[in-house]
Formats: sequence, structure tokens, C-alpha cells
Amino acid sequence: MNPLLESGPTTDISKGGGAGGMNQSLNRAQNRNAISAADKYLLDVFGRVARLAERSHMSGGVRDRAKEMFKRYYDVLTLKEGGGRTRALKEDETASIVAACLFLAARNEGAPRTFKEVCAVSQVPKKEIGGRMKAIERALEDVRSGVVRGSEDFVGRYCSQLNLGRSVVNDANEVATGARECEGVYGKTYVSLAAAAIFVVCQLPEVAEGTPPPGTAAAGGKKEVKKDPKVGEKRGRETAAVSGAGANGTSARFRTAKEIATVAGVAEVTIRVTYKAMFPHLGRVLPERYRRANIIGALPPP
Repeated sequence: MNPLLESGPTTDISKGGGAGGMNQSLNRAQNRNAISAADKYLLDVFGRVARLAERSHMSGGVRDRAKEMFKRYYDVLTLKEGGGRTRALKEDETASIVAACLFLAARNEGAPRTFKEVCAVSQVPKKEIGGRMKAIERALEDVRSGVVRGSEDFVGRYCSQLNLGRSVVNDANEVATGARECEGVYGKTYVSLAAAAIFVVCQLPEVAEGTPPPGTAAAGGKKEVKKDPKVGEKRGRETAAVSGAGANGTSARFRTAKEIATVAGVAEVTIRVTYKAMFPHLGRVLPERYRRANIIGALPPP
């Protein structure tokens, strides 16, 4: 039995016959019907939470936390001291509470979503979600929206949706962390910073750990730079001292700004503006093996 539901086996103890006993039996029957109605409502809400969580690629932990949060806040709003409910929630109330619970649960479970993402999946305006969040935080002492730690909260999820491996996640996190305090980049949102950092790493050919600089004897000769006009993103291709390149010189992990913008929920131009701000600093913030391989020239101009 779902512990968040209210129904369960009950035992009725008769307190005598007559009108008083009949009234008590009637009250108990009505109370059972009210509880059943509440459970029906909760089951419907829990199904909605599960569907929205799945569409947002949220974990089971986030989903279950959101359900628990909803039930507790529902109790605060409607539960009578002696049992039963004072009122039913309207549809717009339910929708805003579900959206706020998902937003808060994701943050509490260390897998935050942006307002834009939650608004898109729930079809609830940001203002309504924000107001409901504050009300839930006032009612439930252990629930806090907290703060997003940084762009790393988003890099891993976006890379997962783009089918990019752990090396891209690590490299993009290093780029975002190194660039966020740089002139022109400071103040950019964590989402745009994460998206631009992924874009940077995806434009570069994969470089194996310990790769010697191109043009050295250890690298096997002079590096060759190729321009591939067929690729929508204008960028140089380097074919020496790199690994994981496709037949046309394009790295298997290459993703366009448009692809990244789609999963990050930002405009493509936002990624390009942030990339332009990052570009002068990439010689310092790229992972060391890229700097050693001297392949920054493979990046497209901002």
C-alpha cells in the first residue's frame, strides 16, 4: 500500500443501537467515502508528478520527493484535526503546487532544473511557481529552495541528453569553472555558461591523455590543419595527435550550437554570445592536454 495514501483497513466498534448508533455508523461511512475521494485525488496527482518527472528526465528520487512534498503541503492546506478534508483544491492550485514541488524536489535532491524547464513541462507561469514555492517553504520547515552550486549542476545532464561521454562532462566542467570569473563572462547564468562550455569542448577533436604536442618527434611529424567547408559550424579540423575523429575529420562528439541550445532550453544566440565572451580566455581555461596539443586553432571564430 502506498504510505502516502490515507485509506487502509478500519475496525468499527459499535457503541449501542438506536438513533445515536446509526448516526455514528453513518458518520464513519461518510468519512470513509471522503478518504477514498482524497486518495483518488492523490493518485491522480502522483500520476501527474510521475509523468512530468519522466518528461523532464528527473530521477526516481526526485519524483518520490515531489510526491511526499505535495502530500504534506496538501495536508497543511486541507486536513482537519479530526480527519477528513476541509476542501478540495482547484485545478490551478494543484498545477502550481505540482510544479513547485518538482522544482523544489529537484533542488533538494541535487539535480536542479531551471524555472524555464519546469514552466515548459508543467505549463505553469514562473510567477505562480515562485509564489507557490515560497508558500511551501513557509509551511514545511525542512524544504528549502537552496542555491544552485554552479554550472556543473547542468553540464552533466545536458551531456547525458546529448549522448556525450564522461570525458566531455569533465572537460566542460573545467572550462566553465575556469571561465566563470573571467572578464566579460562573470555574471552569465550557469545555464548559458554550461551550454557554452559544452559547445567549446565539442568543437575540439578528442585529445588522449599524455598526447605530445604536434610537430614534435614524439607526435610523429608536423601537424596538419584541415578546413571542412561541408560542416555547418565553421571550424578548423586538426588530424594529428588527436583521437576519436570521424572519417571526415569531425570528432564523434561534435555537436552544433543548435543541438546544445535545444537540450539547455536557451536560444542558440545565447550560446554564441557566451562563447564569444569566453573565447579570449580559452588559452588559460581549457584542460591542460588541449593546451599541450596546441589545437585551439581548431575552434571556430566567435
